[in-house]
Amino acid sequence: MKNKEKTSFVDDNLKQKALLVIDKVMQKFGVNFDMKTDPEIIQDVLEEMKLDDFKTEYDPIKLFLEKTIAEPQDLKLMFQNIKQGLMNKHPAIIEFLEIAIAKNWLSQSEHVTKSVHVAFIQEALTAAMINNQNFYSEIRKHLLLKRKWYGIQINSAFNTFWKIWLKTRSFFDAIKVVSVDSPITYYKLQREARGIPLSQDYVKKLYKEGKINYIEYRIMLASSKKGKNHYLNWLSFNIYEAGIAEYKKGFE
Repeated sequence: MKNKEKTSFVDDNLKQKALLVIDKVMQKFGVNFDMKTDPEIIQDVLEEMKLDDFKTEYDPIKLFLEKTIAEPQDLKLMFQNIKQGLMNKHPAIIEFLEIAIAKNWLSQSEHVTKSVHVAFIQEALTAAMINNQNFYSEIRKHLLLKRKWYGIQINSAFNTFWKIWLKTRSFFDAIKVVSVDSPITYYKLQREARGIPLSQDYVKKLYKEGKINYIEYRIMLASSKKGKNHYLNWLSFNIYEAGIAEYKKGFE
């Protein structure tokens, strides 16, 4: 127990150190706890996320979007949650931020401000997706239909990969979309099954009915044998893509 107390990031000395680092980072970025959202930036972000025409029956998000578009919203609670999370659970990020401060990598910019607004929207949407299955299905259906408008067949992983590659000429942009689709589909079906393991017969039935594509079928079939960690391995593509992208930009 004593060893845990010594290594815990909640240790008073480490906590005080984290507070100082976070405060310096916020100063560098030009953000503070009194900051409010800008409805114009919110609207721009929703358009980029293809959610500006999204309609939902889930009242908490319906109200959230109406208020957020209409008037500035307080960011204090979000910043407090981020601060607490960094202090208590992410010592590695604090160490990285110390290096970033020392090397003067951080500065105020319109990109930082926009990222704050993106985080504000995503925090609300993520919480809603976790708390309400119908909303999860609503937003997933909305985004899949957006793909159809771009000529992407939502029931074909190959077509999804090919059309995105033609548009972006980026292998990783294409593969990361396909790699995320399968875990999202698995999570949706697992929730609908209320935690009951998806049997091979059930997965085969979904494929025959055209509710999942071939890659999703193969991954979920393997997951029914090996467990959910199998499909989570596909998310590693996104980590590789992010690392390679940052490396190319000079952030070795």
